[in-house]
Amino acid sequence: EKEDTKRNMLSSAKLSDLGEMATNIAHEINNPLTVIIAKTIALKKMISSDNVDVEKSMDSLDKVETTIKRITRVIGSLKNISKSLESNSFCNESLREIFDDVTNLYVERVKKLNMKFEITGIDMLDGITVYCNRAQIAQVLISMINNSCEAMMRYEERWLNINIVAENNQLRVNVIDSGKGIPPTVVEQMFEPFYTTKFIGNGTGLGLALSQSMAKNHSGYIEYDRTSKNTCFVLVLPYQE
Repeated sequence: EKEDTKRNMLSSAKLSDLGEMATNIAHEINNPLTVIIAKTIALKKMISSDNVDVEKSMDSLDKVETTIKRITRVIGSLKNISKSLESNSFCNESLREIFDDVTNLYVERVKKLNMKFEITGIDMLDGITVYCNRAQIAQVLISMINNSCEAMMRYEERWLNINIVAENNQLRVNVIDSGKGIPPTVVEQMFEPFYTTKFIGNGTGLGLALSQSMAKNHSGYIEYDRTSKNTCFVLVLPYQE
């Protein structure tokens, strides 16, 4: 019965992550579609007028083309992330591509939250591969970013910095947000399954535990940086040049 309960809760946690991802995708696609509709209406009005402003028309078409490419990137990233989550689906993957897939899903959400989002050290990922399940690594990153976004809702100052350090064949992904840290009593328990500080119905208590399990499945781990003055979680993974 305990094993059945554990499996059901794990499935629930994955569905919760899927729901959060679906919300992100809705923002990432709905807003660009609104731009396309607005530009299309404007183009119709310009074309039906006596004096067609060619320069404005071309500018609107360029905006539509750019927005369509944006939607295409989001869908492409989703397809990559939605690959099999089975633990035996491992191969050499580009870390830069995985990060690009994940960050593509957050452009519009960042705007909505009025949040400053910055990635430093991303160029260090060029030419680096990791033997991994691409979808699982993406899910770990998504879970860490989602946790930061949820925590920052309590603050007026909202910023998220992902700092990447690659050295000695070890990758450290520091996810730092404007939060003021986590109480020691919570830190001691937060990686335990079913532990949550969220209100009932708002979390399964398995997000960090599941992410830690996936990181360990890749010979890595997630840790909380107690020395940082802001809230900082670190994903550590081995890699190859």
